[in-house]
Amino acid sequence: MRDRAPRAAESGEGQGTEHDALRSLGIGITAALGLGPAFVEVVTPYGGAGARLRFTPAYIDDETSALPVSDVVAVPRELPPGRTLVRVRRRVGLEMLGRAVRDNMPRELGLLVDATNNAPFRLTLRGREPTRVPEAPALLRVDLDVSGATRAIVEIVLPLAGFRATTTFLERGVRLATYAGVCAWDLDDDALPLRVIVDAPKLPTNASRSELRTDSELVERVRARVPSALDVALKTMQEIAFGRKTGA
Repeated sequence: MRDRAPRAAESGEGQGTEHDALRSLGIGITAALGLGPAFVEVVTPYGGAGARLRFTPAYIDDETSALPVSDVVAVPRELPPGRTLVRVRRRVGLEMLGRAVRDNMPRELGLLVDATNNAPFRLTLRGREPTRVPEAPALLRVDLDVSGATRAIVEIVLPLAGFRATTTFLERGVRLATYAGVCAWDLDDDALPLRVIVDAPKLPTNASRSELRTDSELVERVRARVPSALDVALKTMQEIAFGRKTGA
């Protein structure tokens, strides 16, 4: 394991599978450190043993801080071969003790569950798959055909009570941003049961990864294609409603 995972998140240099993996790992470590834990440590098998890096919040609080030095540890029993283990150790406090007594799930884990509804991996909490709130089922979807995205669609969904239109951006299946409404026809978010979903290998964000760059080419391409996609979707729904055969 190289001692440069979080730095990979701060640099646009490099390319390929290794760089993408380090970049994603660095983003995750930096985000976890922002929660103010006691530490975040990364363990990976290396040379028959385990190589461990331990990061503390000082790493992001002080821009001049040096990278931690890896040390050799025994490979944890729960770590499968070829995998990497990331541990986040929370600071002990009254909130943490109260949650342990009540057996409540930390808020951060609830947010993680919500953000990974479309993720291409299996998420477990305490060895079990978490209960997820089901999304409104799609009645019809239209491909936006946006370059730079692995999936970009407009959906007309079943109009469940309280549903509001949303535009959601995901990176490799993990939700990074959701906005109310869709960018077409000046619609209010409760006007039509619509959902726009855009998934890309790498979303354009600001340097700290805290916001999606809404002035980026990817977002502009999505905005430009949504109105015509809605025309197709509504025309198709009308044809279905009147019993005419369509090619959709």
